[in-house]
Amino acid sequence: MRTLSYAIFVIFINLVKGLIINPRFHDNWHLVNPLNCGTQPHLQAKINTEDSTLTDYVPLDQFRRDAKQGEYPWVVLISIQIRGTPEKKAVKYNCMGSIITKRFILTASSCFTVYPIEPRSVKIRVGSVDTVTDTSCDSEEKCSPDKAVYHAESVVLYNTNSPAEDGENIALVKTSRDIIFNDNVLPICLEHGELLEQDYAGEEGVRVSGWGTNSEDGNYYSKLQHAAVPVFTQEENEKVYNHLPSTFTGVETYESYFCAGGPAGESQLDNDVGGPFVLKRLVPEDGPARYYLYGILSFKASVYFPSHGSVDVYTKVRNYFEWILDHIDA
Repeated sequence: MRTLSYAIFVIFINLVKGLIINPRFHDNWHLVNPLNCGTQPHLQAKINTEDSTLTDYVPLDQFRRDAKQGEYPWVVLISIQIRGTPEKKAVKYNCMGSIITKRFILTASSCFTVYPIEPRSVKIRVGSVDTVTDTSCDSEEKCSPDKAVYHAESVVLYNTNSPAEDGENIALVKTSRDIIFNDNVLPICLEHGELLEQDYAGEEGVRVSGWGTNSEDGNYYSKLQHAAVPVFTQEENEKVYNHLPSTFTGVETYESYFCAGGPAGESQLDNDVGGPFVLKRLVPEDGPARYYLYGILSFKASVYFPSHGSVDVYTKVRNYFEWILDHIDA
């Protein structure tokens, strides 16, 4: 009888743990992961019709290259613009983010570090891959249906808008109206089920980088770019960890962050912060293989791995699922 009671107790504890760590049990889970999340319908349609414009389409490797229109329809450009005063000049700063629902963007809280957070000063451009060709798309009125700009209604920080090196670098931006989804604008999937138990150490994922000025050559890159890069093993992460600021190591663990190699020959663009690290996976209950959001770019570490090149530090999204789902609504 005592053995049976103990078995029931263990089953109960495991069930409770499942309710805590499995986001699908949350009341707001229905707001994320719609049927078209993490897909690339615009790109797939071109491939299916053997469009001649894809003759230059090459398999993704560890060299950064330009992304195609519709290849990452969940990636957005976040612009924070502060009006000038007689004492201070006007300032504009850009970051990246990922659409997770029709009203919410997931990004890094450090995007808002040096500014008082004024939601109306924050704009979200969706559906774009080249900021030069989309220069006319700077307001809600001028954009074409598959490229649009939305104003922010609110910005929610997990902790504070401290520098990225202070850790816990994640934020939610709520748009003032529903984002209209189409083949070029779609949400990314969030992990669930067995994916939450996978480590991905040593595997390759996709680093999507933004639009901005290269810190080394000073050139401005107007096109969205991406590359296949490896997720560090726990041993490699620990080596980097020892070189990170104490402000970071004081709040972060292997459960809440990870490192990934930088694309060959790349130095960080100044708009990359908040950009997604995604992995393509097949989850039978979700249908065909699709992309899932694993990390948000926090900062580039001041270390170098001969085998991986530069080192990017990412916020591990799954660690913040409860907070994310608690702060989103319809």
